[in-house]
Amino acid sequence: MLPVKGLSLAEELWEPANLNVVVLAFLKAEWNEYTEDIKIQYSKIIESPTLGDVNEDRIRSQLLAARRGPLLSHIPSNTSWFMVSHLRRQHFSELLVINHSHWTSSEDRNELLKVVSRRPEPLKSHPRSWATPILWGHSKAGPFTILEGNHRLTALASSAETLEYPLVAYIGLAQSKCHWHLPDHEQSG
Repeated sequence: MLPVKGLSLAEELWEPANLNVVVLAFLKAEWNEYTEDIKIQYSKIIESPTLGDVNEDRIRSQLLAARRGPLLSHIPSNTSWFMVSHLRRQHFSELLVINHSHWTSSEDRNELLKVVSRRPEPLKSHPRSWATPILWGHSKAGPFTILEGNHRLTALASSAETLEYPLVAYIGLAQSKCHWHLPDHEQSG
C-alpha cells in the first residue's frame, strides 16, 4: 500500500496529460458497448495504441464522438488535462456525479457520498480491472465532476471494498463553465 500523502486531491501528484490519452481512456472504459464489427476493426488501436500517430488519434476521437458526442460537446474546449496519482477513498468527498437527469437530485447536490444513499450501485468488478476514471473541475481545489466512471465510483463508494492501492484518474480543469458540473448551474441561478 502506498503511503497517504495529503487529505485532498489537490495534494496528490498532478502531471500534464495529452487529450489523446484521455480519449483512449474513455474508449477503453466503454469499449464493451461498441458493436462487434467496430471492435474487430479497431481493437488494435485501442488495445495496442500508438499514441501520437495522427491517424490513430483521429480515429479514436471519431469513435468516441460517435458514441459520446453530446457529452463531449459540453466539455469546455480550453480544458487542460492531467493524470493524477492518486485517487483515494478519502477523496470521494470531493467528487460529484455527473449533472444528468439520470443522476441529479437537489437533495444531495450530486455529492458522491450522498448519492450512494439514494442510488446504491453493485460493485461488478474489482477496481484493479477498471479503466481510468475521468473527472472535471475548475481548479485543483475541486469539487470534481465524474465524467466517466459514475457507476463504478458510486459502486465503490457504496461498498465496503477497500482500495488496496489508489486509482489513477484523469482530471480536466478549465475556468469556463461546464454543462455537466452541477455547481456551474447553481451559481448561474
